[in-house]
Formats: sequence, structure tokens, C-alpha cells
Amino acid sequence: MNESWKEVARLHFKGERYDDHSLDADALREYIQFQKIAREMAKAIWKKRHPDRRNLPKDFEDRTRLCLRAIEEGSVAVPLEIREQPKNALPLKEEWHEIMEAIDIAHEVFCAAERGEMLPEDAPKNILPDLLKLGESLPDDAEFGFAPSGKPIVPVTKKSRQRLQEFISEPYEDSIEIIGCVFEADVFKKHFQVCLDNGTKVLAEFAAEQESDITSALKDHESVRLRLEGRGKFSQQGKLEKVISVTKILAIKGDEAVFDPTAEPIEDALARIAKQIPESDWDNLPPDLSIRHDDYL
Repeated sequence: MNESWKEVARLHFKGERYDDHSLDADALREYIQFQKIAREMAKAIWKKRHPDRRNLPKDFEDRTRLCLRAIEEGSVAVPLEIREQPKNALPLKEEWHEIMEAIDIAHEVFCAAERGEMLPEDAPKNILPDLLKLGESLPDDAEFGFAPSGKPIVPVTKKSRQRLQEFISEPYEDSIEIIGCVFEADVFKKHFQVCLDNGTKVLAEFAAEQESDITSALKDHESVRLRLEGRGKFSQQGKLEKVISVTKILAIKGDEAVFDPTAEPIEDALARIAKQIPESDWDNLPPDLSIRHDDYL
């Protein structure tokens, strides 16, 4: 199948060492670190949107691979591209765009850090230590920055990296989506203990109007788990230490049908089937099939 490429970001290197329009090993290490950051952040975004799915889509690594296919002047500008969907492939919905969303968030983080502002709330906090490593391998006489496609370059400076260091050196709050059983509750102090599916035990607070949901789950803890959404407090290492507020509670009973997180996602199954069809067969389809499918059927 014919394939095309889409530019999603640019890395910029300035300094005397780049005047001959070339990249050295130090610059390539920055490219590798940027790829790691973008992919890990895209994974965090995907997992936040799909809490019930244990496995990433099978082709997630491929469609989040940032490829260096050219080097341009300025002193050195490195466009990074992703392989777009092959011709006639089925759409991959919003998941296809998560790598671009990840790069946008990284850009917002460094813009905020450079201005001394609060970092964006949707930035996955566990990725910040990796962001801190950007520019680490470059010498003092080199300047480095990056930009999502179509946006201004944000410099990665000592000032912005110091701001990030200050942020990640303290515990932080972030949104949470967890599933577990209630094994202890205190209706006077308005808190309860929840045991997550991986065995981790976390203290959580609840509001007065949520008391009946919590006590019912405690009573039926052998057959009922709760899905909790809200905000939690995390350690510097990204470990959930406490649920400080619960905004949504959903009871999951043991006899209810449970989604299989290991099952192949439907979009992956459709894409796999589509790849088995010869391109010549795709070319024989009417060009207006999408708008006149009822007529052809």
C-alpha cells in the first residue's frame, strides 16, 4: 500500500558546531531522548483514556515512531515525521493523534517553565523527569529547542530545566481513575481504604453523600469493586499515596460481564483484516462508496 509522511515536530540546534549543517552524536542523543519522551507521554495519554484496557494497540510503537528523514538549515533544523495511515486503511480514530498531543503537551510544559508559570494540569507528571533530561547532553555553547508543527520554537534552557526540577522535587496532585475493593471505612472521619487490583492499598476520602456507596461496597467487598474517579496525591516517584477527592463512583459486581482488557481492540482487528485485502481490490471500489453505500448495497 502507498504510504505518506506527516511532520509533527522540529528540533532546532544552534551554535558554532552546527554551522556546517551537520549533527553530531550529542545532538542525536537529544533526538533519541525526545522520541522516548513523546512515546511515553503518548502511552500515558492512551492509558488515561482507556483504563479498562491492559495492553496497548499492537501497532502503537509503529505509529508513535518519530522518524528523522531530513536535516535542514537554520543552523540545523530536524523535522520529525510519523508514517501516516497507508492508503485505504481504516481510520484509527483519536489514538492516531496521541503522539501529536504528547508533543503539544511537552511544548506547553517548557513554555510554562520558561515563563515561570504553573505547568499544564494534563501533563503526565511521571514523564517530567524524562523532560528534564532534554538538553542534558549538549555542551554550553550549543542551543536547543523544539516545536510542534506550525508552532513557535520553545528553547530548552537552564532556567526552564531548573523550574522543572523544582516542580518534580515535591509531591504533587493529579487526576486518578482506579478500581479496587473497599476493605475498611470510617464514617466519622469520612475516609476508607481501597485495595487496588494489583494489591496496593490506598487511603481515600469521601463526601457525606457518598457514604452509602462506600459502606455498601464494604459490606459486599467479596463480590463488589468500585471504580473511582477524582484526584489523588502522588509521591515524587509517581506513586499514588492518597485519594483526596472522589468525583465519580461506579460499582462493579462480580457477576457482571467484565471487559477483557487482553482482547484485541476492534480497530486493530479491522486494520489487520484490511491489510489482507490486495490494493487492487481497494482500487476497484467506487469513489463515492462512503456516501452512497446504501445504494450499492
